Amino acid sequence: MSIRYTEEYIIKTARGEIENFKNFYKSEILNYKSKTKDTNVKIEEVIAKFLLDEGIESLFQKIENINREISYASAKRDGTIPNNESNRHEERYCIELFNLHKNKSADIKPFDHLGEIIDYQIPLKPSLNEEFVGVGKIDLISKTDNNIWLLEVKTSKNKETLLRCILEISTYYQLLNKDKFLKDFNLSILPIKKGILKQIENENEKEEFVGVESGKLEYLKKIIKLLEIEIFFINNKQEITQMVLE
Repeated sequence: MSIRYTEEYIIKTARGEIENFKNFYKSEILNYKSKTKDTNVKIEEVIAKFLLDEGIESLFQKIENINREISYASAKRDGTIPNNESNRHEERYCIELFNLHKNKSADIKPFDHLGEIIDYQIPLKPSLNEEFVGVGKIDLISKTDNNIWLLEVKTSKNKETLLRCILEISTYYQLLNKDKFLKDFNLSILPIKKGILKQIENENEKEEFVGVESGKLEYLKKIIKLLEIEIFFINNKQEITQMVLE
């Protein structure tokens, strides 16, 4: 049986951790999936409301770009998948999608929503120095005629909450030096958008997303709309659908 926490404890913990907001997405409380034991509210919703009350947009605006010294496109990307014994299942999945897109036949169009997948596992740290090992990577970038997409990929094995995923890709968006990024990849000056690509193997994995669509997770829904996050689902046939919020 999972431990249950009071709403006061969750808010107090969150308040202490937003002082270093660029690392807040790593907070342990973001993956608590139970309800508060006193108010019986999903912890994810408690945190979402707290962040809205604290002014989530201004919190993100305080995160400064990382001044990357080398090219964002400097890593060699040959589509080689890591050893199967590796637990880096999301990295492997990103490479599989990259390879599928690169080698797809003319009659297969699984990436219509997201366009051309350009690269995967794009590092944000300023240099190759091991001192910056804790800085994350953008899972996938893709390009349509109208947008550049920064995508956080979550496989069916990943049990992180939707809120955690939203905060992660939004943090990476803030850390990214966008002018340098476009120049390094020789991309047109197009709007850079944030997205979550969630692998779905069965409909039960959509439970949290259904809560957002129905409005039951109202504060989480407000954050998604406020931060302009787009959510995509990909099934085992590599077909992509998009969640539409009213």
